[in-house]
Amino acid sequence: MKALNLKNISWSLIISAMMCMVAFASCSDDEKEGVNITFPELKEETHAVGDEIEISFNAPVDWQLTSKAAWCKFVNGDFEDATTSGKAGNQTVTAKILGDGQDYINDNTTEITLKMGDKEQVIYKITRSKKAFSGLTIKSVPEAEGEEAVEYSAENPIVVKGCDIDTNRDEYLVIETNIEDANLTVGIKEGDNPDWIKIEKDNNKYKLAFNKDKKDLDPKYSFGTDKGGKIIFSVMTSDNSIIGTAEIPVAYEGLKEGVLVSSPAYPNLRISQDGKKIISTDANNKSTVYQDKIETEIITRDDEFEIVTFEQVGSFMVFPGMEPVYQADGFIFGEDAVTDWVDVKTNGTKCTITFEPYVFSYNYDNRGVVVMAFPKKEYEKIKNDLEKNIIVDDYINPRYQSYVLGAPVQTEDVVMSFTTCIAMDGELFPIANMIGEDCTTKYDGEEIEGAGTDNIYTSNIFSMLFSTSEDGKVYYEIKNGEDGMILENDEFDGFSAGLTNKAGKDYIVLSTANAETLPLQQGKQIKVKSSNGEVLALLIINIGENPF
Repeated sequence: MKALNLKNISWSLIISAMMCMVAFASCSDDEKEGVNITFPELKEETHAVGDEIEISFNAPVDWQLTSKAAWCKFVNGDFEDATTSGKAGNQTVTAKILGDGQDYINDNTTEITLKMGDKEQVIYKITRSKKAFSGLTIKSVPEAEGEEAVEYSAENPIVVKGCDIDTNRDEYLVIETNIEDANLTVGIKEGDNPDWIKIEKDNNKYKLAFNKDKKDLDPKYSFGTDKGGKIIFSVMTSDNSIIGTAEIPVAYEGLKEGVLVSSPAYPNLRISQDGKKIISTDANNKSTVYQDKIETEIITRDDEFEIVTFEQVGSFMVFPGMEPVYQADGFIFGEDAVTDWVDVKTNGTKCTITFEPYVFSYNYDNRGVVVMAFPKKEYEKIKNDLEKNIIVDDYINPRYQSYVLGAPVQTEDVVMSFTTCIAMDGELFPIANMIGEDCTTKYDGEEIEGAGTDNIYTSNIFSMLFSTSEDGKVYYEIKNGEDGMILENDEFDGFSAGLTNKAGKDYIVLSTANAETLPLQQGKQIKVKSSNGEVLALLIINIGENPF
């Protein structure tokens, strides 16, 4: 092996070679510095979980993308990575927004950085929207089998059920709320419902009813969402932070469907022959007299009702100590019904009923009509066959009994009459004479001068009745009386007469200081007059000798 002989090498050659190497190295650095690295323009975007973002750029050199958040990663085949890299060239990279760490309260932000060569720049600022609740449903709870639930929304309002006249029978609409995320709850904040709605909550169910304490709204009138307002349902996290709301408009259907009340009602009506005197008898056998007309106020939903009249055919049944009771044997509807003698006029909610004179042009001694008022919707259901729907088993359908305004029956003149009574066990009881008849009967004798009426009764009693009666008095129940009555001729030898009212009934009461010394009396006249002086009846009292 020969040693390198530096003496034979030209130093000028060596120096030239070294200069070439320096020049080459300088050229390489110049090439890198001369590359034009341009970063994409910064983008700021908001995305939801599941969104994908396509990032496109041109890299003249090797590059690397980096996400600063675990919830934003780059798709690499079947994998998702926080960084990705590649060689120079045109690039399109997909980034995906994930749900890691997302909550209902805050939006999240992150940045994507692009590095090319030794340069680095943020090219994306991404906001991930906070978690949105889903699956909230607000539905009615079916009341009956087969009934379908109604789902409510901004387009399908809640309609609160109508209340009843009776405060103990108010109707509720029950609704329930459900949401997919079991960690969330749904509620109604105070003040987030209209004050005309009464709300009771039971877990996720709500009972909605009309609030009768809301005095500026009449519960019988319906109204829509323009007046009803909205209920705001709030969706809350476990710490009661509200993360969203659902606003559902509400309306009111008006008074409970089918409810109709007339005030007052006239269950039993007897009409005088001239149609002017009207006697109404209630369930307690108390009579009230009206002149010329009767009036009632109709209470029903939206003041919408229909009047229905039909003929009733029957006769009076008489029981001791009671007003005659009309027993209907049948009903006639349509063109064959005789109802034109009853005139029913309505003005808003007010109903006025008047009666024509009885001309006795029929083959029976009385005529009757039933006057009913039906809520509009109820009437529409039955109008095509009124008789079939109203009459069931020869009686008025119990479902419609409350719709009867009155059942007037017109007969010969209704006049005052009397029934003799005495006091026993704190009550007044009718008494009979020796043959079982009332001690007071219709007078059938000669004309009495100055009587002022042909409505005359005779009462034949014994003095012992005073001592038999526990309070020492004899009473005459006044049938078909009227307010403001007065007596004429009320002082006699040994006894006096006066007017009293017991248990809602009017009586003439005879009093004596001593029944044992009471002298016999014959033909003692007591006139019963109206407040305007008209003689309504003459009662002739005969006190006879005791039979034993």
